[in-house]
Amino acid sequence: MKAKPVKRYRQPRYPTRLQVISDPDLLARNVPPAWRSVPGMAGSIALFLAANSLAKDGETKTAAPAGAAAVVSPIFDHGEGRGATGCIVMVPPVFLSEQEAWQVIDEELSKQGVKLGDTNLTLRGVQIPRRMAHMIVTNGKGAWQIADVEGSAKPFTVDRENAGKHIALEFLSERDYHSKAGGPFEMSTVQSYDFRQTARKLAEDIRKHAQEKVYLGVLYDPLTSPPDPSSLDAQAKEEWGKAWVKAHLKSQRVAATESKRLLRLQVQDFIKWLEAQGAI
Repeated sequence: MKAKPVKRYRQPRYPTRLQVISDPDLLARNVPPAWRSVPGMAGSIALFLAANSLAKDGETKTAAPAGAAAVVSPIFDHGEGRGATGCIVMVPPVFLSEQEAWQVIDEELSKQGVKLGDTNLTLRGVQIPRRMAHMIVTNGKGAWQIADVEGSAKPFTVDRENAGKHIALEFLSERDYHSKAGGPFEMSTVQSYDFRQTARKLAEDIRKHAQEKVYLGVLYDPLTSPPDPSSLDAQAKEEWGKAWVKAHLKSQRVAATESKRLLRLQVQDFIKWLEAQGAI
């Protein structure tokens, strides 16, 4: 017998991991009655379900609430998505351009026969405000306080969609961070970015208010930083100093390559989520 790879397989009848992530109450609604009647089992079940309901690293629940039509995927954690730019930042992160990101996204989606086109799909009910971060000092300690800019909320239009399959996708880039996605703008010479957390906030806003019948995902720039020259060994530092421009450009290419790899993992998880939802 010659082994051959499996090209197609049936969806399992039991809930997949992504289905449970998408509907955190699924397990609680389907506990076998016989389990509830076993002494000591009730406590174990309650503990397990409580642990399951806790979102990883601040993750929000993804089941569409009553009155909302959009089914929004979880944020797939591949890349910290954090960095800063400005006068005192020694090693700023490398941002992916929209063109670079969508090339990666389209490559992965095309493997599943999914094609997304440019869109003017504005999500009814979703209004995203601009947000400002101000430093508040209390008892000598400073902390950033984020507030919506009054009157700045505007409708949200997703990047791309497949109208036939009711799939929509947003990539959170540097260009969209403040003006479109509600990433907080800091009143400082240094500007911090937290793409992953802003993507979560955006997904939650869409999940609560969107009235469009779509399966929607939010991907984010992993925002990989080049290696810090101060962390290099003596020989590497010397080489850096002799040809710092060439070395700097090379480190930026390395960082961009890593960001593309991490973004590709996000897309692959999004595809698995779509399959679990029966969208593809």
